[in-house]
Amino acid sequence: MQYAGCSIYVSGCDSITKKNLKLYRGQYPGVQLFFDPEPGSGCDLRVVPAENLDNCLSEMRSASSAYFSVIGYGPADAMGAAIASGCSDYLCSPWTAREFYERALMCFRNSMISLGTGRLYCGNDGVPGILSVDSAIIYADECLSRSELIIFTALRKNRGDYVSRSLLSELLEKGSAADSRAVDMHVSRLRRKINNLIKKAGADDLCAPIKTATGYGWGIDPAI
Repeated sequence: MQYAGCSIYVSGCDSITKKNLKLYRGQYPGVQLFFDPEPGSGCDLRVVPAENLDNCLSEMRSASSAYFSVIGYGPADAMGAAIASGCSDYLCSPWTAREFYERALMCFRNSMISLGTGRLYCGNDGVPGILSVDSAIIYADECLSRSELIIFTALRKNRGDYVSRSLLSELLEKGSAADSRAVDMHVSRLRRKINNLIKKAGADDLCAPIKTATGYGWGIDPAI
């Protein structure tokens, strides 16, 4: 997975923390770091203090910015509420620059899939998502249903392994959908939306990420 060009916007840090993050960034070439962005600024990941999470997540849920991930930070006793609100991860204070970047890369891996010259994004877990392809040619997106988001999240979190029909069926029932035959239908619709995105992006070298293995289920290649 390539992270070159991935951007992190950090809000609310003190001057010492900013200095440490800037000094340590050289160990993560290609990752772009910005501080205190203007509202509505585009990015791949936002890192915000716990008290600002609600505003940030509300912005993320808007159609114009649903593809970025969010990490909260602050006191340990605020972690449970932060994760429940929909952020991808949480940094308990005090945290180090290395922990910051490693958690950021984990978020990039969980929320993006490389597709040759493009990248496939999905909104944060627990948020009815917008699936997007960003290539050198064009940006395009598709709305996911709740069931499609559950399936896509399960596949990308288990990248390199196959997720069985029975397991997806269990996950869908928890999130309110169907029997094993319905799983096939939802996977088919998800795959069709991804293929439509690739066509919209207009890049012939973009590869479809969802693979089928008879008797095992569906998976996403760990190399992409």
